Amino acid sequence: MFRLIYKEMGKSSFQVIDEFKRKNNIQKIGHTGTLDPLAQGLLLIATNEDTKLIPYLTNKDKEYNVELKLGFNSATFDSEGPICFFSDYIPSEEEVNKVINSFVGKIKQIPPSFSSKKINGKRAYELARKNIKFNLKENEVEIYSINNIYYHYPIIKFKTKVSNGTYIRSLVNDIGKKLTTGAYMTFLERTMVNGIKEDSEINIKTMIQLPLIRITEQSELKRWFFGLNKSYIAKDEHYLLSFNDEIIGVIKIQNNKVIKTNLFGKKIQNFLT
Repeated sequence: MFRLIYKEMGKSSFQVIDEFKRKNNIQKIGHTGTLDPLAQGLLLIATNEDTKLIPYLTNKDKEYNVELKLGFNSATFDSEGPICFFSDYIPSEEEVNKVINSFVGKIKQIPPSFSSKKINGKRAYELARKNIKFNLKENEVEIYSINNIYYHYPIIKFKTKVSNGTYIRSLVNDIGKKLTTGAYMTFLERTMVNGIKEDSEINIKTMIQLPLIRITEQSELKRWFFGLNKSYIAKDEHYLLSFNDEIIGVIKIQNNKVIKTNLFGKKIQNFLT
Protein backbone atom coordinates (compact mmCIF):
# COMPACT_ATOMS: atom_id res chain seq x y z
CA MET A 1 0.00 0.00 0.00
CA PHE A 2 1.14 3.52 -0.83
CA ARG A 3 -0.20 6.28 1.36
CA LEU A 4 0.27 9.99 2.05
CA ILE A 5 0.77 11.06 5.66
CA TYR A 6 1.15 14.61 6.96
CA LYS A 7 4.13 15.57 9.07
CA GLU A 8 3.67 18.44 11.50
CA MET A 9 6.43 20.96 12.20
CA GLY A 10 8.81 20.04 15.02
CA LYS A 11 8.80 16.27 14.55
CA SER A 12 11.34 14.33 12.52
CA SER A 13 10.11 12.38 9.51
CA PHE A 14 11.33 9.17 11.12
CA GLN A 15 9.27 9.86 14.28
CA VAL A 16 6.12 10.37 12.21
CA ILE A 17 6.74 7.29 10.06
CA ASP A 18 7.55 5.13 13.10
CA GLU A 19 4.40 6.30 14.91
CA PHE A 20 2.31 5.42 11.87
CA LYS A 21 4.01 2.02 11.66
CA ARG A 22 3.36 1.14 15.31
CA LYS A 23 -0.20 2.49 15.34
CA ASN A 24 -1.16 0.42 12.29
CA ASN A 25 0.85 -2.74 13.18
CA ILE A 26 2.86 -2.55 9.95
CA GLN A 27 5.82 -4.92 9.66
CA LYS A 28 7.81 -3.00 7.06
CA ILE A 29 7.60 0.62 5.94
CA GLY A 30 9.54 2.76 3.48
CA HIS A 31 9.42 6.35 2.30
CA THR A 32 10.21 8.33 -0.85
CA GLY A 33 11.92 11.24 0.90
CA THR A 34 12.01 12.94 4.28
CA LEU A 35 11.37 16.49 5.50
CA ASP A 36 13.50 18.52 7.90
CA PRO A 37 12.11 18.74 11.46
CA LEU A 38 11.30 22.45 10.94
CA ALA A 39 9.30 21.67 7.79
CA GLN A 40 5.81 20.24 7.52
CA GLY A 41 3.77 18.59 4.83
CA LEU A 42 3.29 15.42 2.85
CA LEU A 43 5.32 12.23 3.11
CA LEU A 44 4.68 9.37 0.68
CA ILE A 45 5.14 6.00 2.35
CA ALA A 46 4.90 2.40 1.17
CA THR A 47 4.12 -0.55 3.42
CA ASN A 48 5.22 -4.18 3.50
CA GLU A 49 6.00 -5.65 0.06
CA ASP A 50 5.06 -2.44 -1.78
CA THR A 51 8.30 -0.94 -0.42
CA LYS A 52 10.02 -2.90 -3.24
CA LEU A 53 8.27 -0.60 -5.75
CA ILE A 54 9.84 2.63 -4.42
CA PRO A 55 12.94 2.46 -6.69
CA TYR A 56 10.67 2.32 -9.75
CA LEU A 57 8.70 5.51 -9.03
CA THR A 58 9.06 7.81 -12.02
CA ASN A 59 7.53 11.16 -10.99
CA LYS A 60 9.73 12.59 -8.25
CA ASP A 61 8.59 16.23 -8.54
CA LYS A 62 7.67 18.15 -5.39
CA GLU A 63 5.76 21.32 -4.58
CA TYR A 64 6.21 23.64 -1.60
CA ASN A 65 4.85 26.71 0.14
CA VAL A 66 7.87 28.76 1.20
CA GLU A 67 8.43 31.72 3.51
CA LEU A 68 11.74 33.52 3.96
CA LYS A 69 13.08 36.51 5.87
CA LEU A 70 15.45 39.07 4.36
CA GLY A 71 18.26 40.93 6.06
CA PHE A 72 19.85 37.97 7.83
CA ASN A 73 21.90 34.86 7.08
CA SER A 74 21.70 31.50 8.81
CA ALA A 75 24.37 28.79 9.02
CA THR A 76 21.65 26.21 8.38
CA PHE A 77 19.83 28.41 5.81
CA ASP A 78 16.73 28.21 8.04
CA SER A 79 15.51 29.45 11.44
CA GLU A 80 17.43 26.74 13.30
CA GLY A 81 20.48 28.98 12.95
CA PRO A 82 22.68 30.39 14.27
CA ILE A 83 21.38 33.56 12.59
CA CYS A 84 23.31 36.78 12.05
CA PHE A 85 22.43 40.23 10.67
CA PHE A 86 23.55 40.74 7.07
CA SER A 87 22.04 43.89 5.53
CA ASP A 88 19.40 46.57 6.06
CA TYR A 89 18.93 47.09 2.33
CA ILE A 90 15.23 47.01 1.37
CA PRO A 91 14.71 45.82 -2.22
CA SER A 92 11.73 47.01 -4.26
CA GLU A 93 8.83 44.72 -5.14
CA GLU A 94 9.91 44.81 -8.78
CA GLU A 95 13.43 43.74 -7.82
CA VAL A 96 12.14 40.90 -5.64
CA ASN A 97 9.90 39.55 -8.40
CA LYS A 98 12.68 39.80 -10.99
CA VAL A 99 15.23 38.00 -8.81
CA ILE A 100 12.88 35.22 -7.70
CA ASN A 101 11.69 34.52 -11.25
CA SER A 102 15.31 34.40 -12.46
CA PHE A 103 15.63 31.04 -10.67
CA VAL A 104 12.92 29.35 -12.78
CA GLY A 105 14.48 26.75 -15.06
CA LYS A 106 17.54 24.55 -14.71
CA ILE A 107 19.94 25.94 -12.12
CA LYS A 108 23.06 24.85 -10.25
CA GLN A 109 22.88 24.80 -6.46
CA ILE A 110 25.05 23.62 -3.59
CA PRO A 111 23.27 21.64 -0.84
CA PRO A 112 23.33 23.17 2.66
CA SER A 113 26.25 22.17 4.87
CA PHE A 114 23.64 21.12 7.43
CA SER A 115 22.08 18.41 5.24
CA SER A 116 21.99 14.63 5.04
CA LYS A 117 24.41 14.51 2.11
CA LYS A 118 27.24 12.03 2.73
CA ILE A 119 30.91 13.00 2.81
CA ASN A 120 33.20 9.96 3.03
CA GLY A 121 30.47 7.98 4.77
CA LYS A 122 29.54 10.77 7.21
CA ARG A 123 26.45 12.98 7.07
CA ALA A 124 27.29 16.58 6.18
CA TYR A 125 25.39 17.92 9.20
CA GLU A 126 27.49 15.74 11.54
CA LEU A 127 30.69 17.30 10.17
CA ALA A 128 29.20 20.82 10.17
CA ARG A 129 28.24 20.52 13.84
CA LYS A 130 31.86 19.66 14.64
CA ASN A 131 33.10 22.65 12.57
CA ILE A 132 34.94 20.27 10.23
CA LYS A 133 35.53 21.91 6.86
CA PHE A 134 34.34 20.12 3.70
CA ASN A 135 33.04 20.90 0.23
CA LEU A 136 29.75 19.75 -1.26
CA LYS A 137 29.38 19.29 -5.00
CA GLU A 138 27.19 21.59 -7.04
CA ASN A 139 24.10 19.84 -8.44
CA GLU A 140 21.88 20.69 -11.38
CA VAL A 141 18.19 20.86 -10.43
CA GLU A 142 15.12 22.35 -12.06
CA ILE A 143 12.70 24.92 -10.70
CA TYR A 144 9.58 24.34 -12.79
CA SER A 145 7.60 27.28 -11.46
CA ILE A 146 7.47 29.97 -8.79
CA ASN A 147 4.14 31.73 -8.28
CA ASN A 148 1.85 33.33 -5.66
CA ILE A 149 4.70 35.66 -4.71
CA TYR A 150 3.91 37.85 -1.68
CA TYR A 151 6.34 40.51 -0.45
CA HIS A 152 6.17 42.77 2.57
CA TYR A 153 9.66 43.50 3.82
CA PRO A 154 11.32 41.55 5.38
CA ILE A 155 9.00 38.62 4.50
CA ILE A 156 8.65 36.90 1.14
CA LYS A 157 6.27 34.02 0.47
CA PHE A 158 5.82 31.92 -2.67
CA LYS A 159 4.78 28.52 -4.02
CA THR A 160 7.24 26.50 -6.08
CA LYS A 161 7.30 23.22 -7.99
CA VAL A 162 10.74 21.63 -8.26
CA SER A 163 12.60 18.54 -9.43
CA ASN A 164 13.90 15.80 -7.18
CA GLY A 165 17.05 16.76 -5.27
CA THR A 166 16.22 20.47 -5.01
CA TYR A 167 17.04 22.03 -1.64
CA ILE A 168 14.57 24.83 -0.90
CA ARG A 169 16.89 26.13 1.83
CA SER A 170 19.63 26.55 -0.78
CA LEU A 171 17.17 28.28 -3.11
CA VAL A 172 16.26 30.72 -0.32
CA ASN A 173 19.92 31.36 0.49
CA ASP A 174 20.68 32.00 -3.20
CA ILE A 175 17.74 34.42 -3.46
CA GLY A 176 19.17 36.34 -0.50
CA LYS A 177 22.60 36.47 -2.15
CA LYS A 178 21.20 37.75 -5.45
CA LEU A 179 19.15 40.42 -3.66
CA THR A 180 22.31 41.36 -1.67
CA THR A 181 20.22 41.30 1.50
CA GLY A 182 20.83 37.81 2.85
CA ALA A 183 17.88 35.51 3.59
CA TYR A 184 16.91 32.43 5.56
CA MET A 185 13.91 30.13 5.41
CA THR A 186 11.28 30.63 8.11
CA PHE A 187 8.56 28.22 6.90
CA LEU A 188 8.30 25.25 4.54
CA GLU A 189 5.30 23.10 3.69
CA ARG A 190 5.39 20.32 1.11
CA THR A 191 2.06 20.19 -0.70
CA MET A 192 2.99 17.64 -3.37
CA VAL A 193 5.37 14.67 -3.34
CA ASN A 194 6.13 12.35 -6.27
CA GLY A 195 3.54 14.26 -8.25
CA ILE A 196 0.78 13.43 -5.72
CA LYS A 197 -1.26 15.97 -3.76
CA GLU A 198 -3.35 15.35 -0.65
CA ASP A 199 -6.60 15.04 -2.60
CA SER A 200 -5.08 12.88 -5.37
CA GLU A 201 -5.92 9.23 -5.91
CA ILE A 202 -2.82 7.09 -5.48
CA ASN A 203 -2.55 4.80 -8.48
CA ILE A 204 0.59 2.67 -8.62
CA LYS A 205 0.25 2.08 -12.36
CA THR A 206 0.43 5.82 -13.07
CA MET A 207 3.17 6.41 -10.48
CA ILE A 208 5.38 3.76 -12.08
CA GLN A 209 5.65 4.16 -15.84
CA LEU A 210 6.40 0.53 -16.68
CA PRO A 211 4.46 -1.71 -19.08
CA LEU A 212 2.08 -4.13 -17.40
CA ILE A 213 1.78 -7.90 -17.74
CA ARG A 214 -1.61 -9.06 -16.48
CA ILE A 215 -1.91 -12.58 -15.10
CA THR A 216 -5.47 -13.88 -15.30
CA GLU A 217 -5.25 -17.55 -14.33
CA GLN A 218 -4.10 -19.08 -11.03
CA SER A 219 -2.18 -21.76 -12.95
CA GLU A 220 -0.12 -19.01 -14.61
CA LEU A 221 0.33 -17.28 -11.26
CA LYS A 222 1.74 -20.52 -9.81
CA ARG A 223 4.24 -20.76 -12.65
CA TRP A 224 5.52 -17.26 -11.86
CA PHE A 225 5.57 -17.98 -8.13
CA PHE A 226 7.62 -21.18 -8.52
CA GLY A 227 10.00 -19.64 -11.06
CA LEU A 228 8.89 -21.82 -13.96
CA ASN A 229 8.43 -18.95 -16.43
CA LYS A 230 11.97 -18.73 -17.77
CA SER A 231 11.01 -17.21 -21.12
CA TYR A 232 8.53 -14.53 -22.19
CA ILE A 233 8.22 -12.97 -25.62
CA ALA A 234 8.40 -9.23 -25.12
CA LYS A 235 10.80 -6.36 -25.77
CA ASP A 236 13.72 -5.82 -23.41
CA GLU A 237 12.27 -3.91 -20.46
CA HIS A 238 11.19 -3.98 -16.83
CA TYR A 239 7.53 -4.96 -16.39
CA LEU A 240 4.99 -4.77 -13.60
CA LEU A 241 3.16 -8.04 -12.93
CA SER A 242 -0.45 -7.85 -11.78
CA PHE A 243 -3.10 -10.33 -10.72
CA ASN A 244 -6.70 -9.35 -9.89
CA ASP A 245 -5.68 -5.70 -10.44
CA GLU A 246 -3.03 -5.99 -7.70
CA ILE A 247 0.67 -5.42 -8.40
CA ILE A 248 2.50 -8.60 -7.40
CA GLY A 249 6.03 -7.93 -8.61
CA VAL A 250 8.51 -6.51 -11.08
CA ILE A 251 10.39 -8.55 -13.69
CA LYS A 252 13.06 -7.80 -16.27
CA ILE A 253 13.03 -9.37 -19.72
CA GLN A 254 16.06 -9.53 -21.99
CA ASN A 255 16.31 -11.45 -25.28
CA ASN A 256 12.87 -12.95 -24.56
CA LYS A 257 14.14 -14.41 -21.28
CA VAL A 258 13.16 -13.52 -17.73
CA ILE A 259 16.52 -12.55 -16.26
CA LYS A 260 15.38 -10.89 -13.05
CA THR A 261 12.31 -11.24 -10.86
CA ASN A 262 11.21 -9.36 -7.78
CA LEU A 263 7.96 -11.04 -6.80
CA PHE A 264 5.82 -10.25 -3.77
CA GLY A 265 5.61 -13.72 -2.24
CA LYS A 266 3.13 -12.95 0.54
CA LYS A 267 0.69 -11.28 -1.83
CA ILE A 268 0.91 -14.19 -4.25
CA GLN A 269 0.45 -16.75 -1.48
CA ASN A 270 -2.73 -14.95 -0.41
CA PHE A 271 -4.10 -15.36 -3.94
CA LEU A 272 -3.12 -19.04 -4.04
CA THR A 273 -4.72 -20.05 -0.72
